[in-house]
Amino acid sequence: MLPSFCSNQYGAIALLRGVVNTALQQGALPSASEGLGVFTQHRTATKKAGGTAKQSVGSHPKHLGMKMFDGELAFPGMILARQRGTKFHPGQNVGLGRDHTLFATNVGTVRVSTGTGPGGKERRYINVEPLPEVLMAAGANARAAAASSTGPTSQRAYQNLIVEDLVKRRAQIKRAMLRGSVPLEPALYFNLPTTPDGKLSWLERTRPHVDAARVAHAVERKSRQGRAPGSVR
Repeated sequence: MLPSFCSNQYGAIALLRGVVNTALQQGALPSASEGLGVFTQHRTATKKAGGTAKQSVGSHPKHLGMKMFDGELAFPGMILARQRGTKFHPGQNVGLGRDHTLFATNVGTVRVSTGTGPGGKERRYINVEPLPEVLMAAGANARAAAASSTGPTSQRAYQNLIVEDLVKRRAQIKRAMLRGSVPLEPALYFNLPTTPDGKLSWLERTRPHVDAARVAHAVERKSRQGRAPGSVR
């Protein structure tokens, strides 16, 4: 006859658990890996739940887009646009980098134009148009060389020489800006002034204009004022 605690289902289940545990401890029954361990083992989570970062750093900016706009003065090496893919295509006097960066290869004015590409699709081009003053000076030098005994010389060669001179003078102005002797960059506000001999010179704008006659008159006037009446020198 069963004990009184086996009169209901809860007592019978408790008795069965005790018998199974005793048999497992004595080795009379198979191990838990063979099917009976499910009654006594319970697998719990061992991985700690991760939290969310409150100050997570996002991606760094890529600084894409147009860097110089239509009508601005560009020098060789200046970046005109940074892009992913060829949203803008290189035009006249413009180079294309490995990351599709457009940069100027000549001195001139930035111009944005549209044209037809392969398949009739419309494309946008960035050009650097040469300065009219540079073209005029190069053409005059080429004609003078052709008329002389030195023989004909291409206008492109003289244009390259003038561009090299402009780049060299701009570097001089940049160094003067770093020293603090030039407050602004005349390379952005000039019309390519020329000297009496016809050579290009916009470095003259950075030098103070001194009137020698006016300075001599001022020195003489100060010397007269400082001289006492009746004094003999």
